[in-house]
Amino acid sequence: MSTNPESTGISLRAENNIDGVRMSMALAYLDPIRHRLNLTVKANVQVMKINFTGKRATGLDVESNDERFTVEGDQVILCAGAVASPHLLMLSGIGPADQLDALGIPVINDVPGVGQNMRDHPNVTVRFSVKEGTYDDPNGMRHFALGSPQPDPKHLTT
Repeated sequence: MSTNPESTGISLRAENNIDGVRMSMALAYLDPIRHRLNLTVKANVQVMKINFTGKRATGLDVESNDERFTVEGDQVILCAGAVASPHLLMLSGIGPADQLDALGIPVINDVPGVGQNMRDHPNVTVRFSVKEGTYDDPNGMRHFALGSPQPDPKHLTT
């Protein structure tokens, strides 16, 4: 993975791989705590809006099987990804006031940066096989050559 934000080129992709299993957020964080009585996980539920009291999030308007209802809690943690998180914030009144006003969304908090500066990072996967006996541990291949004059060198020697 690149450590230089201005670099263009190729890099190895970091993976969370434990004992040959690609780890997701659900496997890494959710599975170990599913037994908690204060945790409910539901499938096929779409968050429509974050509800606020003042500037404090207090719950969610959600929809499931054409039924709308409100979920409330002491904490609301938004983790809907790089696209859906700003989308939900703006639907809920958090974002650039001029854009929210133009859409008829009541402004809870004017935060100009919400929904801005999205950058794409195209990804092309190249698969290859190495000769028998060649070092091919992906964890070791992610490291840089020490003392290299390049800002983001990738070197592999055997």
